[in-house]
Amino acid sequence: MGEWGVGRTSTILPTPHSAFPTCSACALFHYENGLMLTRPRLAVDFQRRQPRGFVSHAHADHMARHEWTLATPETAALYRFRLGRQGSPLLRVRELPYHQPFEFSGVQLTTLPAGHCLGSAMLLAEQEGEQLLYTGDFKLGESLTATPADPPRADLLVMESTFGRPEYRLPPRQEVIAQLIDLVRQCFDEGHTPVIHAYAMGKSQEVTKILTTHGIPVLQHREVFAISRVYEECGMQLSTDDADCCEYAGRPLAGHAVVTLPKSMKRFRLAV
Repeated sequence: MGEWGVGRTSTILPTPHSAFPTCSACALFHYENGLMLTRPRLAVDFQRRQPRGFVSHAHADHMARHEWTLATPETAALYRFRLGRQGSPLLRVRELPYHQPFEFSGVQLTTLPAGHCLGSAMLLAEQEGEQLLYTGDFKLGESLTATPADPPRADLLVMESTFGRPEYRLPPRQEVIAQLIDLVRQCFDEGHTPVIHAYAMGKSQEVTKILTTHGIPVLQHREVFAISRVYEECGMQLSTDDADCCEYAGRPLAGHAVVTLPKSMKRFRLAV
């Protein structure tokens, strides 16, 4: 099967029920150092400012301060939090909930759950009977903090492929969770505080919810906790009846796990 490379980690594939791109399908999009929907001139996950941009999720490598942005309500909240600047004009965002088609400059746009993090979305673009599906980052497996992925059929698939190489064969999720919980409880038994490093948005909230679901309370780095508050404002509770999620307040607490930033970030250290 033929394919087109799009950027560093994305690939365009014809789906099994379609011929490789027809002229009408190609009219849907073009490439300007990034995927651009042609009629609406909608820049898809550009990292440089554009008049109109679609943001699939609020990670830094998928967004910029566009003049006008299309995103799901949850991504819009996280986008405003992460890119809004005090004293600067408010970011203009048109919120598009999942499964609600939106006609825009002759193209029907629909966001669909991507399963990657809170608010993450695939974008289905339909024009004159042709369909293009852009996935952004997506995950088909289980998540405690993201709506499960719901990919539809389409004529063309533009797929994020960061871990698409054959050597990336990760162990089953439940096996990894069991190892994590065993290690955390072993740390408690030995009188230590387990410290987990994760990206501030997405991975930190997912591992926190895994821990609190297993009855393990969590203290979060202040930058992680600030994003977790946005999650909770969007209805995604990270605390459970058995375990709370709180901000790290300067010292560890017995029986609590700590979630902080990756070691590659200068601000990962916590005051003791």
